[in-house]
Amino acid sequence: MFATIQELMDSTVDPAADGVWDSVAVISTEAGVEKREPRTPEEWQEVRRHALTLLEAMNLVVMEGRHAAPPGAQPKLGELDPKQIDVLIRANKPSFAAFADDVRATTLEALAAIDKRDVKALVVAGGKIDQACEGCHVTFWYPESAAPR
Repeated sequence: MFATIQELMDSTVDPAADGVWDSVAVISTEAGVEKREPRTPEEWQEVRRHALTLLEAMNLVVMEGRHAAPPGAQPKLGELDPKQIDVLIRANKPSFAAFADDVRATTLEALAAIDKRDVKALVVAGGKIDQACEGCHVTFWYPESAAPR
């Protein structure tokens, strides 16, 4: 038995992507502005761990025989039924794999930025990761919605 794509997203992909995206932020509150970015070697290493997890998770997502969601799972608002998603993925395996390749490629950009300790490049790569993820979601999970911008 394999974990489903939904289970991998919830347990591995989303937390890893969030770890990359949340590593750099500007937060405004009544107390002032906080600029969050990795500064110490340990903080950079933590972001790198998240990026590596995301990179390798794409290999798991595209494994043959993996279903979209566990039996009985209900679609979220705007999503196709998991059985419909399975049919779409099977019918468009090269496209599905290409989206995973895009996530891997953009995550490699993030890793290069992390290794150079380049916050600006990390932000750019994070945006590209988001676009790659959303492209897959719009294609396979909620194709009735507008394309990502």
